[in-house]
Amino acid sequence: MSTILSGAARELLVEASLDPTGLIIRLSAMGSAYLRTNRRMLGGPPAELERWEGVIQELLRLGLIESHGAKVYSVTPEGYGAADAPRGKH
Repeated sequence: MSTILSGAARELLVEASLDPTGLIIRLSAMGSAYLRTNRRMLGGPPAELERWEGVIQELLRLGLIESHGAKVYSVTPEGYGAADAPRGKH
């Protein structure tokens, strides 16, 4: 399957594929929200979080991650394949 990802979607997918559990977890703290994967925190103020929420939706729509409730996502086998694909080759 040829998949063209936005830069932010590729970044999150690669980070999640490198996470030992393959998970992306949504966390909230002091009025901000974050996505955590591979010991990395993405998000923060509402505008930044909206960007990453859009990335989550993009990856879900493409079947590269799957939802396990409202706060946990995991990389699918297709997602691991897409994360391993060389950049620029679709």
